[in-house]
Parts: sequence; C-alpha cells; structure tokens
Amino acid sequence: MASLSLTNAEIYRDLAMVMGVNRDYGQWDAQTLADAQSAIRAGRRKFYAAHEWSFLTHNITISVLAPYETGTITVVNGVVTLAGGTWPTNAAGQRIAFDGVVYEIATRTSNSEIVLVDTAVDAAALTTFKLYSTRYSLPASFSTFVGPVTVEGIQDGWCCHAHETTILPEFEVRRLLSRATAFETAGSSRGPVLFSITRTIASTEIGLPTYVLELYPLPDQAYTVRAMARISPGDSLAQADNVELVDAGFAELMRLSILSAAEQMYNGQPGVNFQMFQTELPKYIRADKVTGVARRLLPRRGGHGGADPLYQLRIAPVIIE
Repeated sequence: MASLSLTNAEIYRDLAMVMGVNRDYGQWDAQTLADAQSAIRAGRRKFYAAHEWSFLTHNITISVLAPYETGTITVVNGVVTLAGGTWPTNAAGQRIAFDGVVYEIATRTSNSEIVLVDTAVDAAALTTFKLYSTRYSLPASFSTFVGPVTVEGIQDGWCCHAHETTILPEFEVRRLLSRATAFETAGSSRGPVLFSITRTIASTEIGLPTYVLELYPLPDQAYTVRAMARISPGDSLAQADNVELVDAGFAELMRLSILSAAEQMYNGQPGVNFQMFQTELPKYIRADKVTGVARRLLPRRGGHGGADPLYQLRIAPVIIE
C-alpha cells in the first residue's frame, strides 16, 4: 500500500504554484531554490511551535556499562598504560579508580594508553583498577526529558527493580564525582540515583547542541536507564526524503503551514493556505491531546526490601478543550 506521508518533492511542487515558478524544481536557479527552502523552514518552525506534539516524544534507553577492570596499569605523570587489556573506546571523560582514589580521564590516546586530567599522578606497575562509565551521549535529536528517569537493575534485598533518579545541575554532579572515592563504591548496589544533563554546542556556526547524561554514584554494575524524551525534529531538505508524521492529517497540516509561509514571503500578506492552517490547527491539537495520553509502568513507592516489586499503571488524564 502506498504511503500518504508527505515528501519534500511534493512540497517543492506545491511551492512552485504559490511562487509562480516552473513546477520542475530541478530547473530552478539557486535563488529560487533558496527562497523555497526558506519557506519550508519557516513553515516547519510554525508547525512545530504551534503545540507540544505527542509524536515528538519518544522512549530513550541507555545501557550503563559495568566497570572495566581487565589487566593492570602503570601510571607515570598522569599517563596510564594498560597491560593485559584494551581501553574502552568511550574512556575519555570517564572515571578511573586505583590506589583508593578516583580520577577523571582527559583523553584516550590508544588502545593501551589514556591520560588523566591530573598529570601529577603516578602508580607502580601491576596496579589494579576499575574504569567507571559515568557519561553517556544522548541521541542527536534529544531536546529534554519528559517525566521520570528510571534505572533498572537496582538491588533491594532479594529483588532487582527500577527506581526513579533525580536531576541536579551539572556542577553539582561533577562536584560529587570529584569527591568520590573507591571506598564509596566498593560493595555498593544502589546504582545511579542522581544525574545531570550537559549541553555542548558542537558547532558555533550552526548552533546545534549535543547532550551528555552524567550519573552518580559511580555505577558498580550494568544498569538500564529508561526515560521519555522530547526530540527535536529533523530539517532535511532533500527532495527524496519524507516528512514522517503520525498520519496523513498531520502531514497535510504541515503542508498548509509551509505554503502559508511562502504566501507571506511572496505576497507580503496571509493567503488562503494561512486561513486553512488556522482553521485546521485547533482540530489537530485536540486530536493530539487525546491520542498522545502517556501511559507507563512505574514502581510503587514505599515497597519493602525482599518483596517482589509492585507496579501500578499511571494514566494521564485526557484533556479535551
């Protein structure tokens, strides 16, 4: 069955009618193409900003790694050389514990060598260690968490269950990690209970941020972090790409938003597509509020250790305006 999703090729052809240019967009000059792409971006921004669409909320799962402790190390002036193992590829930015102290790793220079932030550290050959993975990159489309962040695999008496973590400012989590000691983690089975989100601008030219999740305390074993997150929509302008929305109605609403932006740009005033967009928008917002009701299983608070975890279904109320 053919899909009713909206393709960029369709958008370009429809824009040609509004702009009064050749419908074969392959024949457009650079200025006409730039104008069309400006209208597409403006229309998309208007569509996505009109409402917190539920289809922009996705499940995120992060596999927290168990400590790496294969082999032994020698440390000279903060350079840690590993014998009998291979440093994990994500070692930079993580934490390593040896001789009762936890250090931050600055860089991974090879399979057998990492460099600490503190370059005054030394340790004799055959020193044992544990490398803790506390930092995890969030998906490129990540915008913010929606609702609780839970960690699965927490040991409580005889049972293994999920619990909710608490978000703190980045500097607070890093302060706690900087004071962490190997003794704090030894024998601990609480798992991560605090986290922060670090935002970094990867490119100052385009301003697109990347996000990193940082956990505390140091993960003593493998865990699974689960959360609902709001994502940032993509901005592909390639003619062959689809605009993936939940159904044909939402795709048509985006089409109207884009065409109304083109009308404003070319005619200097709103046109028929703007009027249709304004008419249809409230209907689809109401529909989204009904179909976008969040349902999730969470552990019931106040359970006792040794008992099987009890879960309750939490269903958000349906709001119809």
